[in-house]
Amino acid sequence: MRATVSGATPAVDDPGAEQAPAVLGRFLTKRTLLSILAAVIIVAVVVWRADIPWGEAWAKIRAANLLFYLLAIVVYYLSFVARGIRWQVLLANAGEVRKARRLAPLVLASFFVNCIVPAKMGDVYRAYLGRVRERIPGSKALGTVVSERLLDLCVLMLLLLASGAYIFHKRNSGALVPYVIFGALLMAVGIGLIVMMRAGRGMRVLRLLPDPIFRRYESFRSGAVSSLGRWPTLLVLTVAVWVCESGRLGLVIAALGFS
Repeated sequence: MRATVSGATPAVDDPGAEQAPAVLGRFLTKRTLLSILAAVIIVAVVVWRADIPWGEAWAKIRAANLLFYLLAIVVYYLSFVARGIRWQVLLANAGEVRKARRLAPLVLASFFVNCIVPAKMGDVYRAYLGRVRERIPGSKALGTVVSERLLDLCVLMLLLLASGAYIFHKRNSGALVPYVIFGALLMAVGIGLIVMMRAGRGMRVLRLLPDPIFRRYESFRSGAVSSLGRWPTLLVLTVAVWVCESGRLGLVIAALGFS
């Protein structure tokens, strides 16, 4: 199945594509341009309706520490180096050995898509790019991305608990409880699904599906389950990713002089 003129993305496991289209060419479609226009309109309306002290905001920007701001940019892009290495490890665990320097740009492209398209479609687009550029089975690539998101959730929960214990140890910590409960439920659901897929639960029902759909599910299951090997390495890389994200935010706050 080929991409249509309207910009529809082909199925991630389509073996017919020979080369990846240029990322810019993929973005400059009617559907993508309409998405960008809609995003611009929404942001414009929010900014127009918001009670923003523009004079104060502009003064903060003019007085910003340029060195801290540039360091924030460097740290932000270092996070994509860590993300690229982490995806390399996930794929290698699933039997797909690729170079991190070729994977990091795909991660960066997926973040760009997530900025202009809702519902985390950038993750699906990353799996698609992995298939057409790196010849990774699309469903397996998507499975590794899902496992990556589960790792992010687990590490974020640990960081939330650690920071919450530090910040609220002498204050009212009740404000943190709903977030902890919600995050713990998401973690439990995600880990439970991985455990069920690892155990092969529901295979009798799944085998009733048409063969192409079942094979894609098996590829996805393989990526999601197998990619979580070498978890200490993945844990360290995930912590590195979020240290970079936190560092970037801290540097921007410092650059603008906020306390």
